[in-house]
Amino acid sequence: MTIPTQMSLPGFIATAPQINFTNNGGARFYARIGVEHFRKETDGSFTKLDPTFHDLVAYGKTAEHAYDRLKVGDNFVASGYINEYELDRHGQAEAREEFVARRIGHDLARTKYEVERAPSRQPDPPNADLPAAKEPAQRRRTLTGPTMNTHTTTEQLALIESGEFMVGGEYPDGGPDIHGVVDPGDMPPRPINWYLLTADEAEFEWYDLWKWVRALKNSYGLPPTVIPPYWHRHDELVWELSALHTHWLNSYDPDASPSAPHAWHRDFADARNRLREWVSTSGTKLDRDRPTRITTWPGEEPDEPNVEVLIEDR
Repeated sequence: MTIPTQMSLPGFIATAPQINFTNNGGARFYARIGVEHFRKETDGSFTKLDPTFHDLVAYGKTAEHAYDRLKVGDNFVASGYINEYELDRHGQAEAREEFVARRIGHDLARTKYEVERAPSRQPDPPNADLPAAKEPAQRRRTLTGPTMNTHTTTEQLALIESGEFMVGGEYPDGGPDIHGVVDPGDMPPRPINWYLLTADEAEFEWYDLWKWVRALKNSYGLPPTVIPPYWHRHDELVWELSALHTHWLNSYDPDASPSAPHAWHRDFADARNRLREWVSTSGTKLDRDRPTRITTWPGEEPDEPNVEVLIEDR
């Protein structure tokens, strides 16, 4: 199985972190952060370039922990995604971006601290007579230019003096509030990669998708040949409906184009054709269901027999 990865961002806290709470009581962390850059010279040395500054936000428990533990000048590594949006400034739409951190912590390569933990349960170190493990081969990293660098590099850059921080940024009141976002489930719409979600994230996304699919089925009178009762047991239907859901959220966002809903309905028509094909192939129906048949390639272990079950209560 492919190792699940997420976009990462190394940097330093450039302004005093701020936290605010929405009407629903959700925590939102905001800080301007700096990303340092190097240029590799022909002789193999590196020249430090000017840092770039960006907005970083976090939500929920991550926001609370980040506000408690991060201070100006701290080096961090965060994983998450980039949210692009438009900000109305004096009647003009201005394109913006921010890094939404799902997880964030101090950069171990540049931070010294002590960790309080329960007594260790790790096994004793191996016998000194055993051969030492080989270190993995070093890989060359490529440093990007002055745009937002979302790949952690092994080269550690010199910390900029505090006097060079862009204190306050452009949002001294805590940064732009994006559509009343309060927690990971209410973050700005983004593609959902089910392989990368934590258990808590998956629980929220499943419930959110289930509510939307049920409303979609009722609003458009969709037959079981398009959305069957046990759609959630078939990966091909989950991925299609999840993508359609994200598309719908973006199309009906308050800042979306007035023609976006029409574009969504056009794509919805295409999606219905694919859904019919997959429902027919899988064999799931209104009153009974069986797992989608998996083709066994030469040399593979045959899949377990598909057993059909009755659907008595969806």
